[in-house]
Amino acid sequence: MAGRTRTGHDWMESIAIGASLLCIVHCLILPVAVALLPALAAFVALPETLHIWLLGFVVPVAGIVLLSGYRVHRDNRPPVAGAAGLVLLALAALLFPETVLDMVLSTVGSVLLVGAHLLNWAYRHGCRR
Repeated sequence: MAGRTRTGHDWMESIAIGASLLCIVHCLILPVAVALLPALAAFVALPETLHIWLLGFVVPVAGIVLLSGYRVHRDNRPPVAGAAGLVLLALAALLFPETVLDMVLSTVGSVLLVGAHLLNWAYRHGCRR
């Protein structure tokens, strides 16, 4: 992207990708760390509503970015993959909090969301495969 300035859409997409990647790290590493180091649990007390708050951030950002990208490239794969990822994240946060299924659904949902954002980014910049 040499010589091009980043648009507001590019910044939002970067934030969305970063947030999705952080979610994957949170889903995979934090439970292992807490299980292996019980003392860490005393220092890392996350509120039970954290996933719901994060969902409240992720849904509008992903929706805006993926739908505005669709208006540019007209390929339905990024918004469909993103919607599937958001549904899995919502199921995890709302129906299966603090369970193994929460971790699995959140991880798969985050991976789908990262993939959707990466596809969206590539399609908006003319990198179709």
